[in-house]
Amino acid sequence: MNKLILAAVLAASLTGCEAGAKVTGMASDGESFTGIANATGYWDASGTLNLVSNRGLTCVGTYAYTGLGPNGRASFTCNNGETGEVRLDGNTSTGEGTIGNRRITVRWGSVRS
Repeated sequence: MNKLILAAVLAASLTGCEAGAKVTGMASDGESFTGIANATGYWDASGTLNLVSNRGLTCVGTYAYTGLGPNGRASFTCNNGETGEVRLDGNTSTGEGTIGNRRITVRWGSVRS
């Protein structure tokens, strides 16, 4: 059910009702991230991810939910060459993973346009 709700919120960004889902994150070294996840696939809950850190790092990538459950993955590449991957939990609107050799946690939610 949460997968469908997240898909609806993210897909609403395509209609102009929402600006996407706001994403915030924190790396293990204290670098903080903010950004937006925008839906590109309504039925499969997939889309694009754009992040900017408080240290000027920018990262772009994609996310997708897999199977029937609320779990998914996001992967991204940053302007300094680092790559990252985050496991997403649609039940808690959180994710955990890595960016380069650091741990990162993320949280997302709806934002108004």
